[in-house]
Amino acid sequence: MNWSDEQTISFIEMYRDRSLLWDPTNSLYKNKNRRHDGLMEIAISFGMEKFDVEKKTKNLQSQFAREKKKEKESGGDEPVGFSRLQL
Repeated sequence: MNWSDEQTISFIEMYRDRSLLWDPTNSLYKNKNRRHDGLMEIAISFGMEKFDVEKKTKNLQSQFAREKKKEKESGGDEPVGFSRLQL
C-alpha cells in the first residue's frame, strides 16, 4: 500500500491516541487483549490486518530513528509526520 502524507499522519495520530500501545506507564500497556483491540481499531480504520499495523508501526519507528540521527548530524528538514512521532 502506498501511503499519502495525510494517511501517514492520520495513522500516527491514531496510534498516538492509543497510549496503551506505546506507553509502558499506561496501566493497560501489559494487557495483551486491550493492546490487540487497540491495534485492531487502527487496522479496521485503514482496511488492514493487525500484522500490517504492527509492520507499519515498526517501519515508522525505524524511519524516525534514521531521520533523528540524520537531523542530529546535518540539521536538515524533518520528513512528514516526524514531529508527531515524538511520543
